[in-house]
Order: sequence, then structure tokens, then C-alpha cells
Amino acid sequence: MAASGTQGTGVQHMAPLTFHHRRSGRGRTAGAIMLIVMLAGCARPVHTQPDGQVSICGRTVHTGAMVPVVQHLAADAPAEPQPAAPVLPSPIDESSYNQLQYVRLTDSCKAGAVVTVEPPGSARLGITFPAADGRPAGIGLLVTHPVTVHAWSGGHDLGSAGLN
Repeated sequence: MAASGTQGTGVQHMAPLTFHHRRSGRGRTAGAIMLIVMLAGCARPVHTQPDGQVSICGRTVHTGAMVPVVQHLAADAPAEPQPAAPVLPSPIDESSYNQLQYVRLTDSCKAGAVVTVEPPGSARLGITFPAADGRPAGIGLLVTHPVTVHAWSGGHDLGSAGLN
């Protein structure tokens, strides 16, 4: 911005600088695509941020310098029946969020999921991101050996994710 003068109050007013340049049709298209991708990313309930944070359903954890990845479930074929109860690994006494692998279980923060981690002895539960109904919408696991995370909501198979 460029200064345009001062008034008697000592406040300096700034006039905007403008830049005029020609953009090719390809440049405008690429710019529009980037804007759509950025806006679509803002609408998702999961955020991974370069400053080392994971936010799911209003709960945020800081992972330090690590840029966390939140994995999503892949649809199962064929769908599996919902278990009577969740199967989760034992919790970690004191969690270091930069060592966890994060999984988003549901697309909504209204209803969480019944979740299983198989085998449960191959991971430890570091954090749960609860939905409004108290069930997890996301989890963070410290994985020691390969596990499969599986989730159901309302009796519907939401899918699974393999973690190493």
C-alpha cells in the first residue's frame, strides 16, 4: 500500500496499490480450480495444518513440527455386520501427539461410530475425538504392529483403514 497523506489527527491513510496484468485463459482456469479445491477443503470437518495441528469435531491437538495426516476409511466390500461393542486398544498413559496415526471415522460431528481395532494389542489409543453423541468421530493410535481400524454407525459399515 502507498501512503496518500496524513490528516490533522496524525493518522496516516493508505491508498491501495493496484496491479494490472493479463492472464491467459489457462491461468484463470487454474486459479479457479485452486480456489474450488481450497474452498472444498475448508468444508471438510478434518483439518491438517502445516503448523502441526489436527482438529476433528472441535478438539485440536498439537503435534509439534510434524505435519499430521488424517486417514479416512475405505468402503468395505462386502459390508460387515456391526459388532455388539467397540474393540479398542488400551490407552496410553501419556501421549505424544506427534507419534500417533490419526483416523477419521465419520464424516459428521453429530454421530460417532462403533469402532474396532484389530488386533487391539498391536496399538495403543492416544486420543479420541468425540462426536456430539459421545462416540468417536476420530481416533489417534500409537501403532506398534499392523492393525485394521473398522467403523460402523447406525448399523451401517463405514469402512476400514489399515495402519502400519
